[in-house]
Amino acid sequence: MTNYYVDDAGSDTNPYDTKAKAASSLELLISGLATAGTPLSDADTVYVLEGHSFIRGDSSANTITVAETLDTGCRIIGVADAVPATALASTKPVEGNSNNADSIKLNGSFYMRNMHLNHTSTGSSGSNQVRFMTTNNSAQTQVFEDCKFQTIGSQASSGYEFGPSGHNGGCNEATFINCEFLQADNSGGTTPMEFFNVDVLFRGCTVSATTITIATLCRGGNEENATVVFENCDLGTAAITALVDVSQTNRKGHYIFKNCLIGASTSATTGTEQGSGGMTVEIHNTDDSSGTNYRYEKHCYTGTITSDNANYVASGASDGTTTISHSFVTDGTSNLNRPLIGPEISQWVEGDGTGLTCTVDFCHDANLTGGDLDNGDIWLELTYLASASNPKGSTVTNRVEIPFGTVADHSTAQSGEWTVASMTTKNTQQMSVNFTPAQPGYVQARVKMALASKTIYVDPRLVITTT
Repeated sequence: MTNYYVDDAGSDTNPYDTKAKAASSLELLISGLATAGTPLSDADTVYVLEGHSFIRGDSSANTITVAETLDTGCRIIGVADAVPATALASTKPVEGNSNNADSIKLNGSFYMRNMHLNHTSTGSSGSNQVRFMTTNNSAQTQVFEDCKFQTIGSQASSGYEFGPSGHNGGCNEATFINCEFLQADNSGGTTPMEFFNVDVLFRGCTVSATTITIATLCRGGNEENATVVFENCDLGTAAITALVDVSQTNRKGHYIFKNCLIGASTSATTGTEQGSGGMTVEIHNTDDSSGTNYRYEKHCYTGTITSDNANYVASGASDGTTTISHSFVTDGTSNLNRPLIGPEISQWVEGDGTGLTCTVDFCHDANLTGGDLDNGDIWLELTYLASASNPKGSTVTNRVEIPFGTVADHSTAQSGEWTVASMTTKNTQQMSVNFTPAQPGYVQARVKMALASKTIYVDPRLVITTT
């Protein structure tokens, strides 16, 4: 284990183990160690001293590259101005770039804490970006904690790129914990986050902007796939019109927002889905400061699902104050092979070999849907523990058999009276499946809707009774 120091007043003298010998930038430290045959390893720690500020101003990117084969044991920490390091810096040390033609690039596998990465160029051309994991065909893992990232350029692409943008993927993942992303520009960077073949988790992060409205927070890179999760994040400080742009062709990704704060006028998506294998966006308990804690939305190629507090069944799903349903709205592409799929609903059952029935209520306007719905229009799937000796699950469904089954109408019973906002002919029904769990455990159920271009309200609650 070796400790190294970075300070812009240092003399760039290997082995960089004192304040006087400190490297004047992270880039020079890493390249100097590599030239000496002692590249950063998993056991090493780089301490960047408080007050350090290196802003590269020539025609190249400020590239911080650690070996991607490391297991993020290599640490880069912003610390108070003392050697040996004993405390975090109260003001984050700065690494940056003022060159309009290029970016800040962070490659390889490492852990970074309490640093400020700042692209200070206000130019209208070039990159003006902070870019993570840009190496093609790579396998990188990066973790950032308590860091600040900032771009200020007026170029339209100003912002942040995650993953290799050359359509040559790899296995890349990044985690950001309690970090801030500041979009501090006047006209560009209105879609600041772009994702290319990467898995990214943002936990407890903040997105802010000084003088602009962020038209769309996220978009997928061309011909790329990404899984992106925002969890416990403040997305309400900045003026954000929409969270994800789903309109681009040749993009695939799953974007999830859980327990986040957003602005009152921020929508989940903008644009129209371009294909069945394209973008899926979900928000779970993500809303403005009005106190709503049940909001759910899903946007995908076959339709949308949103929480609804105007149409609900008595004693249905509730947060203790507000009773809700999930509004399933399909478009013309939904069918038996490609239904609109609802969120997973879980419930614990004390499985002991007793036969059980799981029932879900739903309601629709028969004037618009054509009367009672059948198990080719909408159905229930449930997974349970069918074996007493192993955890292998089994799935039961009441969907019509494909291709030789005969559709059957769902029951017109109801577990309570439905309150509806506006329907010409209210039609209440239930869908049920029978199952016999052999051991205690969670059952997971999903509602799937194939009926195209219609609206159905589903109670997101499982009513489980003895058969």
